[in-house]
Amino acid sequence: MPDLTVFYQFPIYFEYRGVQCKALLDMVIVERDHEERILSITGIDLKTMNGNTYYFPSSIKARRYDIQAAWYTLALQYHFAVPEGANVIKPFQFVVESTSFQGKPLVYTVADSLLGIGRYGRRAISLHDTDVFNGDEMASAIIQYQIKGFEQLLDMYIYHSENGFTEEREIQEAGLTPLVVDWDGII
Repeated sequence: MPDLTVFYQFPIYFEYRGVQCKALLDMVIVERDHEERILSITGIDLKTMNGNTYYFPSSIKARRYDIQAAWYTLALQYHFAVPEGANVIKPFQFVVESTSFQGKPLVYTVADSLLGIGRYGRRAISLHDTDVFNGDEMASAIIQYQIKGFEQLLDMYIYHSENGFTEEREIQEAGLTPLVVDWDGII
């Protein structure tokens, strides 16, 4: 019979890409065999929300809990020295209860695709059409905006740690050169 250990408020300190990092997981369940080898590790975060817990996925997007799940999964990997690709760390879970309508707590397991967005983000997708105005003009529309993951956010942190936090990177790199703007923003 495997041995289960449950940790509450589990702090993890680690170094990633040369940056000192931390994570504080609400709950970690470690399953070991009779020889104390780790069979599985499950990270869990407890969430409360206003309204129906069935609609928690919209809170994930609004509050970027995907980044939290991906970051905590990375922290568990570092803390327990789990090799990349090992099937020891189980999908991250959110346990959610409503503050306004108690009685329907739900457990959400984070899909690999959502962990991927939390870590690596998602690129923007644009549509370019050269015949919209029956001429040579080019019209474009952003169908899906870029979503940054923690890797891009860490890139920003490292850049600003080295160059200061007073101005955005685009402004710092442009110097006295005017920023170029189009309908969709700074390019």
